[in-house]
Amino acid sequence: LTQFALSHKRLPNSQTSLPNKHHMHSYAILAAVAAAATQQTLPAAPRAAAPLAPKKDEVCVIITGFDTEDTVGDAVASVLEQTHANLKIVFVDDGSRDATRCAVEHALAGDHRDHSVVALPASTPGGVGSVANKGMEACPATSNYVAFLDADDVMAKTALAQLVEAAQTHDADVVLGDWFRYDQNTHKQLPPYDLKATSSLPRDTAFTVEQHPQVLRASPVPWRKLYGADYLRKNDVKFPTGDHFFEDNAFHWRALTASKDAKVAYTGTPVVAHTVGDSRQTTAGIDGADAEKLGGYFPNLNAIASELLADKAPSFLLREFASFLSRSKWIVSRQQDPKLRAKFARILQRTARDFVDAAATYVPREDLLSEFDDNDHVKFFGDDEAPVVELSLVIPTKDVGATQITDLLTSLTNVPLATEVFVVDDGSTDDTVEAVQKFRGTHDNVYLLRDSVSKGAGRARNRAAPLREGAFTVYVDADDLVDARALGAAVRELRANDDADLLFFPYQIDQSGTTTKRSMWDKDQAAFARGRAAATADERKAAALSLTNYPWNRVARTAALNGVQFGATRVHNDVRFHWESIAASRDVAFSEKATPVVTHRKGYTQTITDIASSTRLEAFAALAETRDALGAEFLQTNGVAFDRFARDLVVWAAPKIPGANKGEALQKCLDAKIDAATCARAFGTVAAAQPTKCVAHQRPVRAIRLLEMDTPLAAYSYSFSYDVSTAQPTFSPTPTPIIAVEVTSTVAGVTADAFQNTVFVDAFKTTVAAAITGVDADMVTNLRVDGVPVNRRLTGGVEVTYEIVVPAATAAASGYDDVDALSSGVSTSLVAAADTFVEEVKNEVATIAAAAPVGSPEAAEAAAAATHAEAITTVSAPVVVVSQTLAPTPRPSPAPSPAPTPAPTPIAGHPTAAPVPAPATPAPTTTPAAPGGHNDRKRGGGKDRSSLTWLWIVMGAGLIVAIAMMSGTAGFIFGRDAKAPTTPASRSTPAAGLDDDIFMDLMKKHLATPQPGDAATRGFFADPTDVEAGGAPVDDEDVQVIVPGGAVVEEAPSESDETYPRKILDWLI
Repeated sequence: LTQFALSHKRLPNSQTSLPNKHHMHSYAILAAVAAAATQQTLPAAPRAAAPLAPKKDEVCVIITGFDTEDTVGDAVASVLEQTHANLKIVFVDDGSRDATRCAVEHALAGDHRDHSVVALPASTPGGVGSVANKGMEACPATSNYVAFLDADDVMAKTALAQLVEAAQTHDADVVLGDWFRYDQNTHKQLPPYDLKATSSLPRDTAFTVEQHPQVLRASPVPWRKLYGADYLRKNDVKFPTGDHFFEDNAFHWRALTASKDAKVAYTGTPVVAHTVGDSRQTTAGIDGADAEKLGGYFPNLNAIASELLADKAPSFLLREFASFLSRSKWIVSRQQDPKLRAKFARILQRTARDFVDAAATYVPREDLLSEFDDNDHVKFFGDDEAPVVELSLVIPTKDVGATQITDLLTSLTNVPLATEVFVVDDGSTDDTVEAVQKFRGTHDNVYLLRDSVSKGAGRARNRAAPLREGAFTVYVDADDLVDARALGAAVRELRANDDADLLFFPYQIDQSGTTTKRSMWDKDQAAFARGRAAATADERKAAALSLTNYPWNRVARTAALNGVQFGATRVHNDVRFHWESIAASRDVAFSEKATPVVTHRKGYTQTITDIASSTRLEAFAALAETRDALGAEFLQTNGVAFDRFARDLVVWAAPKIPGANKGEALQKCLDAKIDAATCARAFGTVAAAQPTKCVAHQRPVRAIRLLEMDTPLAAYSYSFSYDVSTAQPTFSPTPTPIIAVEVTSTVAGVTADAFQNTVFVDAFKTTVAAAITGVDADMVTNLRVDGVPVNRRLTGGVEVTYEIVVPAATAAASGYDDVDALSSGVSTSLVAAADTFVEEVKNEVATIAAAAPVGSPEAAEAAAAATHAEAITTVSAPVVVVSQTLAPTPRPSPAPSPAPTPAPTPIAGHPTAAPVPAPATPAPTTTPAAPGGHNDRKRGGGKDRSSLTWLWIVMGAGLIVAIAMMSGTAGFIFGRDAKAPTTPASRSTPAAGLDDDIFMDLMKKHLATPQPGDAATRGFFADPTDVEAGGAPVDDEDVQVIVPGGAVVEEAPSESDETYPRKILDWLI
């Protein structure tokens, strides 16, 4: 399949067998960020002790970064502070333009271990694939293991020690640890999104991918893993390269399936805190306007498929990949543009069909088809036929103006072929984008891709590459003109040539200030003559290589351009495409037609060719990037031609480099392997520039460095457990004190849909906060789409409940001495604001709408919000209820039963807390369970199990305050043996925290929803009145919740104590 014809190594089969083993796993994710964090300064790098004697546990830690001077110091420091000291850092600077390298050198200063810094001449295109490969090449031969880290992340201090211990204990080739996300804007820790996949992996043993193929569903990020260095080298495991992201998916699959004998281990402990919320990250914006960047997902799907198919991988791997393809529907659903959504769906559908057709030659097709599930956007094997596209046209544009781009698009509508057109805007600030939007409104075959920051025409062209559906591709400059009929004729000419993948066509020059157009440059006319007369493919390709490296002078078979890309530099980015497209072709052809296809306009506007600044120094990076992409085999035959081209380019570029940069240019010229005579001819005898001396940067320690990743406790996210036999907590948290109230108002005139609109919700929260002294919008919580913003629908409006949560210190500063004072203040303030409340919501929506870019998704959301806001008639007086105060000392838990009290088991990283005193009033009696703690769980089925298992409550933004309302000793226990009395009286006695309405609503919604394999519909009882409000009045003997004392949930018979808590956790996340 041409779609899978990528240059990747073969993937060996992977098959062995090992008995399955189930483990329970408690996962606590917590965040404790001191307010003083930003006031601290980065300490000097720790000095290592005397060099250690060589051991077989040396780890090469590869850190990659681009323009990360503000974060990389913390990343490096977190590695230097590892308890496992036998390590060497290889930092690969991806062409940073800031002081990243200096920050790294400062952080490494004084450390005796043999670290290294690899500085690339310019930023590589795409993600970290090329950069990470450079890092692996630079790892010392003495290294036994390889680990990765992003420059804005940090490692837990014991990360490497735990991973190395697991690798050595189990003789594992790959070891996975856990991780969590750290939102740098909110300073909150968020759970990883792959808990469902990792929860069923065995711990304390090695396994193979065949035994546990769900390991392939774990997050593919490389920085949560430790790899055997010999294993990577022996199996040639590398990242795919290209100007696209998500390359870690292909690396993940390759690393785990490169050998049938590969052993994998999983520690289940957090090893990395991963930063999210940074606009510089490669995946920033994929949830919104930049969702089309997800087109970069397709090359990685193709890379994985090509390896599996090339090696005829075993059935279980093919089925797992088929499931991966099916689960990739999310990249389609993210698209906000209906045209792009349909295109993404077609490409994913075709990828799946091609894969199944190829794999079905040696595995049953039905087995593969069973792994696919359709949704509203993707019908993988439906009867609908995709439109036939003959030609894909790609136009990068930046500030060419409405008239020029409209004229060009209009001319392209006359191409006599089924054509699609991509306009890729590279950060225009004029009316170009508006003109394209207007044009595409009446032309369904025109697509607009946008980048708010200019990255150069090469990167813009690369962005469209994965989305092309045409059999042929032509690149066009936005300021040129195209003869549509001549272009159609050129495509037909190539189509008729079965041997060639490229056809070069004639062009003409329209020079500003002249009255006539001239034909091609003289050297290109000569190259055409040689190419037309050539007798062999090598001779034709040699003639093509001597052409001017314009990207718009050729038509290519799209399949031949797989893996071919433009350079990442802002100038000369077409050099790589010119050479690489010719090298990748079987043969090339020169059009016999005389009519120019393109009129190249010069002098009408400033173009990249005209740039005369220090930016021109990137010519040397363009040459280096092209040389690397072509590879040794091609250069062995064509190296002389490339060297000649490089010399000519340097001489041409030299006058466009300012005199102040001549010394730097001379050094770059020599570094780029240009002969010394040419460099001297171009830049004279000026002394080569000396390396810039680094200036130490003292920067505040980022809050992420202060995280206690081994500590299962923090201020805003909680995990609790009880010893059922005593109803005592095994750990008593001491959270940050807060006071909180719950507010309920009826907003008349709108529907619940209003509170699914993010602009409307933000405006509502801002208006509430503005009315109350000492409260800001972030303190108005649980009024979000993912956090139950509407309790129930009412006639003529909705009843909205939300919490106002104020840190105790902030409340005191605002005059609220206690929670009652806050309750009174909130009630008084909202009543006083009642007359203007509706108008203020409307004004706030209008303010947000005014700031939204015209035509953007934010503007559409704001317009819908304005409609909701206009519909409001009144907002009723609030009903304010005092929520529990979360104080430094938690409330006592209910009294224990008379059962013997076993010693509480400590949670990892903490001493066991002393039992919390019981209240004076006796709690209802509970039936004691068999003595036992965390380490006394019995195996087996039915009623022979111990009563204690864990529920992990990992809260996202919408649930944080709901859990914060709980007392420090609140918790849930899932089990089968210990049962509290089921009388109404006992049900009406709520355990601390279980009377939180929002949390109960969430739990009941899940528990009342049948799950696959359930014997009965779930039900959740807290007390009779809550059932009436919550809408889940199912009471079943097999499923019940007993709230006094220790809370106990008894599952349906089909559930195991391993799977049921995990389902709860998955739903909560």
